[in-house]
Amino acid sequence: MEMVDEMEKNIRFIKDDEMSEDDYLWKYLDLHKFLSLIFSESIHLTRLDKFEDKREGISLNHLLFKKFKKETDDNEVFNTIRELMTVDNFGSEMNKIDDDIKKVQRFNYASCWVIGKKHTESVAMWNLYSDPKSLAIRIKYSDFKNKILENSFKTDGCIKELICSPI
Repeated sequence: MEMVDEMEKNIRFIKDDEMSEDDYLWKYLDLHKFLSLIFSESIHLTRLDKFEDKREGISLNHLLFKKFKKETDDNEVFNTIRELMTVDNFGSEMNKIDDDIKKVQRFNYASCWVIGKKHTESVAMWNLYSDPKSLAIRIKYSDFKNKILENSFKTDGCIKELICSPI
């Protein structure tokens, strides 16, 4: 039986079958981050709680529960009761969910790329990630995947699994 490298089995590509041979990954970054990528020969991963979008990493179940709580809180039935007392729907459950979200965001990292065709750039991504010294890089998805699988990934022990997935 052949031994499998411990790191290789921790790399997963999700929805890989949805990617076509014509798909490219685009990364929009400033010159400083680009030089870091080139000289370190590594992709920087950002902790989820450091993203501008505070919902980064939140599961669908968490989003649905928060939506349900908001709809319940906004229900007119509670308006009369609120005149007499404080109504806290799902308070302890929301505290648990908020704690779960904080844990997910504190212990998970991401590097965001845009899926497109060879000559398709995204104005939205330029607007989000650019300044006068910004640039975009692109790599064919199949090449990106092959490089990740060939080189595995180096970690300081914090990263246990690498998941590549469109969102």
